[in-house]
Amino acid sequence: MPSGGSPGWTEFPGPRSDRSGSRTSTGLLLCVIGFLISWIPVIGGLGGLLGIGGLILVFLGRDDFNDPHPRNVTIGAVLIVVGFLVAVFATVAFAVSIATTVAEPGLTSGELAPQLTSDFQSFMIAILASSLLEGLGQFAMIYSITDGVGRGLMGVGILASFATGVYIYTVVSTEIGGVVQQSVTGGGLNTAPIDALSAQLQNLRLLAAIPALIFAYVYWRTRDDVVQGRTDDLRAPATISGF
Repeated sequence: MPSGGSPGWTEFPGPRSDRSGSRTSTGLLLCVIGFLISWIPVIGGLGGLLGIGGLILVFLGRDDFNDPHPRNVTIGAVLIVVGFLVAVFATVAFAVSIATTVAEPGLTSGELAPQLTSDFQSFMIAILASSLLEGLGQFAMIYSITDGVGRGLMGVGILASFATGVYIYTVVSTEIGGVVQQSVTGGGLNTAPIDALSAQLQNLRLLAAIPALIFAYVYWRTRDDVVQGRTDDLRAPATISGF
């Protein structure tokens, strides 16, 4: 039946366009590289940027697949953005709270330590929530185009990431009060306890390698499926026009 504005002109399924498929596979590859280096000190920020670029490409290529992939990718993108905003808001609120507390006149070290400890605990809880949202978002981005093994491993990775965050929170929360107390005792600021805790925190962050490597492996498996054509039955055909 004719369609559009031209009489006798119709649309019918034709060969799919590879442009979006290429964007999806390239995006997945960038995510793999990002996961592999995201937990490494100094260059971890580069891994985060590569991961963001990869997820953007996966989002742009979502319509090359049939539903529910486009919908799941959109949901994943929303979760990731919300998680990022939670982290930004928590960081700003934490910095403002510290500055306000320290500037308050007349506070003794005994009063300052509990307040800063409470601020830090609230900050860490928000970061845990942010990490969970982002992990779920990364899962949703590939849920429809990965296999059962990939989905199971992503679940394990999310649990490992959350468990790692809880462990770091538990360890640091038990020490932050004493560190603050030691740092402000004596009328001056002793940065040695803070530096020691920062070094310990950096070492604990290396535990993030476990979920990161799991995510990298699952994204690599998914990319291989896309490149090798094992997801072709999920691909949306292009439409071409003709008489």
